[in-house]
Amino acid sequence: MNNPMSIAVQRLLTGAALAALMWGCAAQPVPEPAPPVVVQEPPRVAEPSREKEPERQTLSKRRAADLERLRQCQEEKRRLEAALQETQSRLDATQKKLDAVIAIERNMRPKAN
Repeated sequence: MNNPMSIAVQRLLTGAALAALMWGCAAQPVPEPAPPVVVQEPPRVAEPSREKEPERQTLSKRRAADLERLRQCQEEKRRLEAALQETQSRLDATQKKLDAVIAIERNMRPKAN
């Protein structure tokens, strides 16, 4: 039978495990965003500058990778929050059962007067 001390330890361990899971997403390195590119007005020429095209492609790929990483972290956060809610509801149900058993045990003890 679980006693109140083991329930407290169980709650502590559950909280620590969930905190570790949530810390995992936050602890993963997120690529630093590229410094903002200052776009100056290009000289007026008939043909666009082809020298800046690789830079634009690189920035576009980096932005796409950053957006994908953000989406993954948001999805993981939603999943962890759902797991936390489920764990909390199971913990609350277990606590109610424990309280009921303790109340029954008190009622069954002979009363000393």
